[in-house]
Parts: sequence; C-alpha cells; structure tokens
Amino acid sequence: MSKQLSSHRKFNRIFFHSAEHMEEIANASVQLAISFPPFLHDPVAHRLDKQALLSMLQRVHEEVFRVLSPNGFLVSINTDVRDRSAYNRTHSPQSGDVWWKHQSIREICEKMGLRCVGTKIWVRTLKQNLYRFTYSHIVFYTKERRYLASRRKKLPPDFRPDVWLLEGQTTYRLPNGKLFRDCLHPMLAERCIHQLSDPGDLVLVPFAGVGTVPDAARRLDRAWVGYETSDQLKSTLQARLGRRAVR
Repeated sequence: MSKQLSSHRKFNRIFFHSAEHMEEIANASVQLAISFPPFLHDPVAHRLDKQALLSMLQRVHEEVFRVLSPNGFLVSINTDVRDRSAYNRTHSPQSGDVWWKHQSIREICEKMGLRCVGTKIWVRTLKQNLYRFTYSHIVFYTKERRYLASRRKKLPPDFRPDVWLLEGQTTYRLPNGKLFRDCLHPMLAERCIHQLSDPGDLVLVPFAGVGTVPDAARRLDRAWVGYETSDQLKSTLQARLGRRAVR
C-alpha cells in the first residue's frame, strides 16, 4: 500500500481514526500488540451495545492479525461485565448474569487463527465492589509461537505469577478536569513490552486511550503506533507523548 510506513522510525505517533483500518502498517511488521478495548463501541455512544462492540472488535482483530508478525504476540486485556437488558438487542439477561467478555474476544481470536499461549489475572484492588469486577483477564495470543518464554528470554520473576496484583494508577486527570477511568496499569504494560519484544521492535496499540502503552514503549526503546477515535483525548496525548506524535 502506498500509505504504509516502511521504517519503524517513521512511527511513534497516534493516528486519530479507528484501528479497523490500519492502512499505515505493513503486513507482518508488528512484534507486539497490546489491546485494552473501551467499554463502548463508539466514544459518543450513550450505552453499551454488545453486538456493535463485538462487530467492531472483530474488524480490529482482523487487522491485528494481518499486521502481526509470525512470531509476534497479541496481549488482550478485558474486564467482564454484569449483563443488562439494555446491552442486548435480542435477549434479556436475568438478574446476576455476567457477560464473559474475555471469552467472546477469545472466540474471535481463535476463529481467525490466533493461538492462546497463556492467561493471567490482573487484580486492580482487593476491596469489594458490588457493581463492577475489580479484576481483568490478560490473554496472550500468537500466530506460530507456542510459549511466552524462549531459550533466549526466560520469564522474569515478576512475570511468572498467574495473578498480578497491581493497584492504583488506573485513572487519569484530563486537562478539562474530568477523570478518565479504566486506564491500563503502567507496570502491566512494561512487563509485557519487556518480555514479549526487544528494543527497536514495533508495538501496536489499537486503543490508545490516554497513552499508557505508548509511553511505556517509548521509555523501553521500542517503536510504537497507536490508534484513537476520541478527539477529546488529543490534548492529553499531546501533553504526554509530544505534539509531533499526536497530530
């Protein structure tokens, strides 16, 4: 494609359009993709539409599959949702039902040929919350790899546990004073980037949010590219990543 960027040095920027169409990235050029999808399929939507969200995620993951290198990794982080009738078009869940969102996304990934090579639980807090889950599923996928570790790169002690307790640092104050919730913990991003990529590799962030993953990739000397659909986050991303990276 004429618009694809051939050199990693030309990345290190956020594109303000959906990751459903990542025409800037060449096939099989990404070593690591870290996906932390938003709650809504569209930043201006008023409520969750599960069918619309899954349709959007299907298209995004098709693009991730295209750009992921044969030995690359996709890290998918998702929090399950207490289901409601308003979230569904065709049925009404009973009180107490749960939408196992991470499983729905796993089905998408495995149907297109990605292989799950590991799972972990990210615990955000040990405090009880009656309205939302306080933990997320971290699922690791590859095209051809079979293990998270290799002979050259063993798993470090902080990566090995099945449960990662990483509290705090999941909210971010925007320039307008509003609080952006559900940020990815910086340590989670750093662990994945350090273990699953090498300096100079390209890290993809399909949902950039407030820039936690790009910031970690930059500090760890990786090239990175992100996508974001909310213009309200542009000033935040510019302040965090620099104006040259966010245009």
